[in-house]
Amino acid sequence: MKKIISLFLVLALLLSFSLAFTVRAEGENMLTNSGFSGGTAGWTGWANDESKAKRGVVYGEGSNETAVYYLENTAEIPHAVFQFPKVEVGKKYYVAADVKTENVDGGHGATLGFTGYNANGDWFCETLSSGLYGTNDWTRLEFEFEVPEGVASCTIGFRLWFATGKAWFDNIYFSEASSIVREDESGVRTLTLSPTANKFAIDSYGCEWDPKLYLNANTRRGVGDDDLALIKERMEKLNIQRVRMMILPEWFELKNDNRDPFTANPNGFDFDNDEMKSVFAYLDVCQQLGVKVTLTWWGAQRYVGDGWLAFDAVSDWVSAPNDLDEMAENIVYLIDYAINTKGYTCITDLILQNEPSYSFIKKPGVADIDYYIEYYKTVYNRLKDAGLGDKITMVGGDDAENISWFKKAYDGLKDICGKFNSHCYKGFASDYNIEKTVQNYTSQRTQYATEKPFYMGEFGDGSTVGAYTATSVDTYERGLFLPVSVVNGLKAGSTGSLYWPLHDVYYYDGDPNDGSNGGLMKMGLFAYKTDGNWRVRPTYHAWGLICNYLLPGSQVYDITCDYNKLDTVAAQTPDGDWTILAVNRSNKTQTATLTTDRISTPLNYYLYNHATVTESDEIIGASNVVYAKNDTFSFDIPAESFVVLSNIGMDKSATLGGEPSAWAKEEILKALEADLVPAHVNSNYTTDITRSDFCDLIIKMIEKKSGKAIADVIAGYADAKADVSFPDTDSANVIAAAKLGIVNGRASGAFDPTANITRQEAAKMLALAAKVLGADITASEVAFADADDIYAWAKEFIYYVNTIGVMNGTSTTTPPNFSPLRTYTREQSILTVYRLFNAL
Repeated sequence: MKKIISLFLVLALLLSFSLAFTVRAEGENMLTNSGFSGGTAGWTGWANDESKAKRGVVYGEGSNETAVYYLENTAEIPHAVFQFPKVEVGKKYYVAADVKTENVDGGHGATLGFTGYNANGDWFCETLSSGLYGTNDWTRLEFEFEVPEGVASCTIGFRLWFATGKAWFDNIYFSEASSIVREDESGVRTLTLSPTANKFAIDSYGCEWDPKLYLNANTRRGVGDDDLALIKERMEKLNIQRVRMMILPEWFELKNDNRDPFTANPNGFDFDNDEMKSVFAYLDVCQQLGVKVTLTWWGAQRYVGDGWLAFDAVSDWVSAPNDLDEMAENIVYLIDYAINTKGYTCITDLILQNEPSYSFIKKPGVADIDYYIEYYKTVYNRLKDAGLGDKITMVGGDDAENISWFKKAYDGLKDICGKFNSHCYKGFASDYNIEKTVQNYTSQRTQYATEKPFYMGEFGDGSTVGAYTATSVDTYERGLFLPVSVVNGLKAGSTGSLYWPLHDVYYYDGDPNDGSNGGLMKMGLFAYKTDGNWRVRPTYHAWGLICNYLLPGSQVYDITCDYNKLDTVAAQTPDGDWTILAVNRSNKTQTATLTTDRISTPLNYYLYNHATVTESDEIIGASNVVYAKNDTFSFDIPAESFVVLSNIGMDKSATLGGEPSAWAKEEILKALEADLVPAHVNSNYTTDITRSDFCDLIIKMIEKKSGKAIADVIAGYADAKADVSFPDTDSANVIAAAKLGIVNGRASGAFDPTANITRQEAAKMLALAAKVLGADITASEVAFADADDIYAWAKEFIYYVNTIGVMNGTSTTTPPNFSPLRTYTREQSILTVYRLFNAL
């Protein structure tokens, strides 16, 4: 997990939320000298190495040819300029600036931001905004943020952060976010599928899952085997493909087993303690579910087991190992025991040291890349000597947003590491240019590490406060950030991502006031057990869609779009199934069209939005089916939502979800193209329809025809009933149909939702739906040979639907039969609803 950055970052900039829409600011600017006409007055500049930094105001060169403040770095150092405005906890604020860059490379690029400090003046939390890289003409950067509890003061400003190059900043604006006017437009957006796949296929999607459940900090709070069983069940629902798992050498070798690093003493290793009980319990789950495991040796602890493996001079809680051969013995001993004695085949990958770009230290403040490379080579050779070399893939990099470390690690380890990864906690779904941030961050690595697959080994949004919480953890927006990060990562060549972490859990019992939540890691897909409930968060639902429909081994194809607020990508499994991911970051619904002859079946439509995100742990199901018309798929992506289209798991034996009768097929296909058929009705065409399913068809048709949500239709219908309920169903569509007078309950008061309907009941419902839509349903009498079988209450409705060509007779006689008591099939229901839609 991302570590709290050292105190020199105090002079920095926090919690940026760049907006994904065009904005117009109208409030008073809370910054002084924002256009720099007064030179540097009011602004404070800082760099950790002033010999490698330049800054100042240049007149006549701003975006309005007045004045501009520039920053220039000749090395990858932190460099910032800022003011100290007053802010209030709980309020939202907005920051914007015009930014121009020249050859900006590395780090976080040219950014804006906000940093908060506590009452003691200490750094409290930090997040960087989206950054600009490369060479750009004047570009407007914008973000908004909410001030979290605990912030007593702040800085607002701009920076060139651990990046080289030059950046100019002008027209800095800061105000309360209430002054923002949001301006987006709906439209039809054209998607174009790339003909060529990414170089590397998808590796895996999953989570960090550190083995802590059976520690006393959790068991004394009532956590136990039943909770692990629930977690396992949810992992299966989520389709977690890989977990990254923390290991510390002192968990099972508290003190050195002996002085010979090449001959292990079994008596010096302890696998019967709470830490190792958790490790093996977690590995059991992964083994049973087929989840792959990446073990990560976090570092050598200074305060455990006399710190026998740690460097004494290091002030952090972990360091690089002081003896590479002893650490190699520790690693190989556990892996050999886990694979050859315990039989775990789920362990596949190995990382040495968490975020070594700051933690792999032998003395304070210096991460030693040469010693790190030597460490990897030592362990690599020991694994080969133990016969484990072909069972374990070594993964290098693991940097904490440090491109220099990554490049050096790749250069030194590409011959022994099968993969490389980095960690990233940057930006928000609402960032104005979040797609560029993620793509730039990823492509910096994929374009350098061209011979090996790259993935995001840890990630989350930019709202982390310390190492144990994130201010956005319970928000819908954090859930939306996950597909934004995944889609744009794939577009830039990533092969997967691991979200931090799977669920909340106590890492230890601590002080809630020291920034650790008392030791509770509080950023999971589901929250810590309270009153017996592990409450799921919005992120659970977003990640469930990603893990279930982006499968290992899939080839990735970029999708370009003519609208920069739609992020889209496609993946094809080795079996030929397709998945399309689309994120709409605008605040208006967008209609996407994709023309391709490479996808030959319909695609299920899955939607992450406010309506589908619940506290149920069931993964979001398909709400519709999208069919291609003339090789073109067209589908809506609601405002600020995430859509998955996929034929994974669909019945490939028929392109219409099960073949209808030949006489009905043409009209049913047209009904599907018109989006009139709910996904759950689009199958088993010749079976009888239920009362509830017919209501679903009718309500969908009313919404499509009226162009209104059904709640608005009810509100505008003069004869609507106020309160309707049934003891045997709470279906929203049944209730809506009853409020509109289209259906009634049985004499008992129940609705009987699973009962079948008759033809005369269908006629009544169709006619009354037409009435709701404003039609005059009076019609002259129509002759039927079996008129005596038609109930009196049904005759006017049958006459109407027959007269307008919606329901015909059932025989070729003159006059024909109507068969009023015959049951009604799904295919009859679909095509008559389609006919009514066209007749009105």
